[in-house]
This record gives sequence, structure tokens and C-alpha cells, in this order.
Amino acid sequence: LARTGTAPSDYLDQEEAPSILPTVDTFPCRSCTSVFSSWDFLQKHRKTVHGEFEPRHRCSRCPYTSDYKYEVVAHERTHTGQKHFVCATCDRSFTLQDSLTRHMRIHTGERPFVCATCGKGFTVLSNLKNHERTHTGERPFVCPQCGKSFLKKSDMTRHSRVHMGAVSGRDVCRT
Repeated sequence: LARTGTAPSDYLDQEEAPSILPTVDTFPCRSCTSVFSSWDFLQKHRKTVHGEFEPRHRCSRCPYTSDYKYEVVAHERTHTGQKHFVCATCDRSFTLQDSLTRHMRIHTGERPFVCATCGKGFTVLSNLKNHERTHTGERPFVCPQCGKSFLKKSDMTRHSRVHMGAVSGRDVCRT
């Protein structure tokens, strides 16, 4: 390759000179004429301007989607039954590393999520959030049928079954 310097015009044979502009991937919006230099910018535009969102990765077996490939790979293990993460203490196995980490707290007694009001510790953040509502009185989950409110979504979901007639007499809503 014959050249006299580093600029493209310095090449003796102009056909051998590299392109002045590097190749750049572009991401066009399907809903308008906008074009973006990254997938993330395109997604932000589609969500804010058009109210649309398209995750980058999809499960090949169900509707699950994620922007992160590793999350889809981990999710797909739930379909295959593959459990790569094994507890060294009791041999229980898990499809996700996070699940093993949470499980290990049973053996170690670790409770990293602590209530600022009373000091009670929890192994999982969501349990702390539910507990904190006992101090604040917040009941954010409201039955759309009768308006009764609940600390936990699971309690509201269980309650909502009474309106479908699919529960025993003891669960009849009296509000």
C-alpha cells in the first residue's frame, strides 16, 4: 500500500485510500423519518414521541422480551429446565444467579435490607418495601371492583377472586 502521509489524499493510489467517513450503523424510526445513531436513542424517541417501545431481545418460546440479551438467555432456561447455579450447602439448583444469591441468605442468615423505622431486616428488597407500608399506612393496591385497598399486590389479587365467584364462602367481600 503506497502512501505519503496519513490523510486519504496522501495515498498515491486513490482507490486504496480508506473512506474518509467510517461506516456507521443507523437506526431509522418506522413511524417517522427520524434516523438515530444508536438503538438506545431510537428507543427513547419511539417511546417519548410515538408512545411505542420495542425491546431488543425476545424469547424464542414465549412473549418475554428484554433490552438485555443476558436476561433473555437466563429466562430461556426456565423453558428448558436447565439449572446452572447450585447451592454448595444443600445442592438445590437454580436457573438464575440472583435466585441462588437470595437462597444463600437462608444459610448465612444475611438480611441486607433493613427497615429504617424499626431495624427489622429482610432477605429480599420487596419484602422490606411491603413491611415499610405497615409504618406508613400506605395501601397502594386497590380492588377495581369494590375499592378495598391492600398492602401487597398478592393480597389484592387473592381478594379480587371473590368478585369472580371462584372462592369459598369465607372469602366473600363484605365492603
